[in-house]
Amino acid sequence: MGKVSKVGGALVVAALLVSSLVACAGEPVEAGQPTATAAVDTRGLTILDEPPQPYPEALRGAVELAAAVTTNYPDDFGRLIIDVEQGKVIIPAVSAAAIALAESSPEVIHKTLVEYSIPHFKEGDDGSWFTAPDHEPALSLVTLVPSPETLSVNALFETVQRVDALREDETLAAAEVISCGVGANGHIVLSVRYLTDELVTAIISQFGTDLVVLEVQPDFGPVELL
Repeated sequence: MGKVSKVGGALVVAALLVSSLVACAGEPVEAGQPTATAAVDTRGLTILDEPPQPYPEALRGAVELAAAVTTNYPDDFGRLIIDVEQGKVIIPAVSAAAIALAESSPEVIHKTLVEYSIPHFKEGDDGSWFTAPDHEPALSLVTLVPSPETLSVNALFETVQRVDALREDETLAAAEVISCGVGANGHIVLSVRYLTDELVTAIISQFGTDLVVLEVQPDFGPVELL
């Protein structure tokens, strides 16, 4: 498996949610001053301006199939993407083996995805207790796309931990980090109470402008440090 890099943003939603992304920019403010998003120069970072919405029920089977595949093979595939407009679920093929599969015939792809959706069992467990769901109806809604530049699921969640560690940086305390997780298009969503120039600088210097998006919640309750 080759080294992978940052996630590209092209479609609408991953992580089983639909989010609307709008970039906000403004004038820089005095260092360390908590402020509304419009007063801080985001320098290309994306700010979420709407809460996530549930994905369509019609895609449930496709989402469950894609989630099973990416969970069972987290080094080979990226975080699933739900394309609401096209009515399909996309699985990014990251590793060489996954890319080769994506370039195979539809019959081979469908057969292999169903096989990959079956969980790995521990040694001594024959899996006789497991009943595989009928994924056949959902296969037509799942697309496997070669994506060598996309982070694998494992690499993505390792990066989530690095982003979440920003809460431990005392110079970023004014932002008051709330949470960190995976959101739209496989982006990492960092939720904070306030947007500060220091936070923007730290994110861009460490992760660039494409991988991390910000959610600013000034009305969120006080952040308690454990």
